[in-house]
Amino acid sequence: MMRCFLLLISIVVSFHSVAGANAFEFARETFRFELLEEEQQWALEKSLKKRQESLKENGVPQEFTIPNKMIFYRESGEGHCYALKNRNYPFSVGMVPSDLVQLYEEEAWRAYQQYGKDAPPLSVVLAMHYTESAFNPKSLGDRGNSIGLGQLYKPTARILLQQDKAFWSKYFYFDRKGQHHFRSVRDMVRFTFDFLKLEKEYGADNKFDGIRAYNGIGEHAEKYARKVIMRSLVYERFFAQYHQRQIDLESFTLKLNQMLVHQVLHYYGQGISPTEFNALFNVCMEQIQGSFLFPSYYPPQPFSNQESAMQVDFQSVHNLSGESHKAFLMVEDGQCVFSYFKNASVLLEVINKEDNGGFYCYDFWQGKRKILFDQEDLVDDTFYSNVIPGDFLFIPKGTLVYAPREQITLLVR
Repeated sequence: MMRCFLLLISIVVSFHSVAGANAFEFARETFRFELLEEEQQWALEKSLKKRQESLKENGVPQEFTIPNKMIFYRESGEGHCYALKNRNYPFSVGMVPSDLVQLYEEEAWRAYQQYGKDAPPLSVVLAMHYTESAFNPKSLGDRGNSIGLGQLYKPTARILLQQDKAFWSKYFYFDRKGQHHFRSVRDMVRFTFDFLKLEKEYGADNKFDGIRAYNGIGEHAEKYARKVIMRSLVYERFFAQYHQRQIDLESFTLKLNQMLVHQVLHYYGQGISPTEFNALFNVCMEQIQGSFLFPSYYPPQPFSNQESAMQVDFQSVHNLSGESHKAFLMVEDGQCVFSYFKNASVLLEVINKEDNGGFYCYDFWQGKRKILFDQEDLVDDTFYSNVIPGDFLFIPKGTLVYAPREQITLLVR
């Protein structure tokens, strides 16, 4: 596996004039743009314009594009990589080289059109390729037995050709010396999307197992899958900041209507008129517009018809009289517990409730895990939690909870 250059990002001072910077419509927001030579800046601008035209021609939606701030200039055929090393994460994530950006975007869109919500998302493939090869198409691993961006293993390649030569031979072949080769860099990218789905049974409900199977079995594969998942979440956080999504008012209104009708019937034994509903809806919208919104760690698959977090992921515990008295939030698949709360203080207060026994927040002190009990323990917002997707977290009344997949804020009553 090739090593990449780690770069600790600080403030970059631009020495270009404002007029000069404005001349680069597409390239000026890219990573390290100000440090490039003028010839490289123009080459990057030309490359991104071509990419923009291709995306438009192929109808690739914005949700499948990579933010410019995650792109760095690299000439085709080079292998170096820059990585973002942030103290908030125990690992680095790679910036995406400009010579691969268009390939990733177009192949992610193709895969989604073919497999729907079960297609491997762009963030997962980026995380895998950075982990496997640091985005170096010429990378060789396992003494030359693993090749390319996704490090296709030679024995695996032979098995694939034996199973379905007509399909997999479109991506790679064996030469007379018995060495396997991808037919193009695009085929390296496309192969990972198809291989994960078709051979490793990756799906919306089988993310972790699909990624783990890519790297074999055992503890090593477990660690690999965790690393890829965490890196993919960081990529998704960048995506969430870049892609602004509007609330689907038609779908949202229907779900809110169902929720209100259910609540009114439960407490008062009667329904709600259209006039009363419209009045309540307007109040809710005003509160939503004025409430806090921050990017989720893993936004929903674009265009998917997922159920509302309000309906699916909030559950209540009922006593014998049937009265609901405790609300629990289930951390959704692909989400991080930090995504649901306004800040570190709110999360720490919730997680330390007696009903959340076994869950805790922690930081590292002199290389050892330190459990956080009080607000005074918070040095800053950088800390960790042992809550994972699928866990149920008790939410006390009066707590504001952010629903990442719905882009709204809920008040638990």
